[in-house]
Amino acid sequence: MEKRNHWNIYPPKPITEDAFFELVGYLRNFKQGLNPTERLLTAQIFGERIQSVKTNDDIGSILDPFVIEDINVLKIFVLLRKDQEKSVQTMIEISPQHTHINTSDIGADWGYAVQADINNYLLEKKIVSKAFWLRLNNFLNILKYPFLIVGAVYYILWHFNNNSSYLVKMIGFLVAGMALLFRDFYIFFKPSRPYQAIIKKDKRINISINTIIVILAFLTAVLSLIKEIISIIFSKTP
Repeated sequence: MEKRNHWNIYPPKPITEDAFFELVGYLRNFKQGLNPTERLLTAQIFGERIQSVKTNDDIGSILDPFVIEDINVLKIFVLLRKDQEKSVQTMIEISPQHTHINTSDIGADWGYAVQADINNYLLEKKIVSKAFWLRLNNFLNILKYPFLIVGAVYYILWHFNNNSSYLVKMIGFLVAGMALLFRDFYIFFKPSRPYQAIIKKDKRINISINTIIVILAFLTAVLSLIKEIISIIFSKTP
């Protein structure tokens, strides 16, 4: 029997307690029109000293004995069985590494539609996101040392030429690089707490002050560079 897999992977993002129970409710009534012979809903939570598995109606009490700040990984499985041999199972995993939606279809030919509908629900409810600011911050971090090197070059140019435009670009690149470097030192000496898979409320903080400082400093340097290029071009125009 042919087995097919469909998946979507997103950056890690915790789910709120309310969204978790809404998701469970959605999956309880998911794809009723398929008339599966069996529907099994399973939730698993894991932490340093936590491990619990609940199914179907018992899922509503899965969080009760625990402090949700200690839950690092959450997995939800929904199994739809077509007959004894054919079935579809979707796993939603929220972990420190990623949010992973994976559907395994064994001969039922329901997998693509099941994966698409669940993925669309998670996107619509903002349970998963493309995490633009997280990706931007990671990209800026790659440029940390180039920022410092370019800033040092402009410092040398400013030191010998005493040109104010070099000073602006030097400050922009150095501030951008140093902000990222100081953040690394801060994380090293004060590591962040373990990843929390479930939170009480959505904090909706997608961008840090550190990222804003880096972006503003970098834009200051770039705009100063563009201004200088434009002035050179127009100065050569007869």
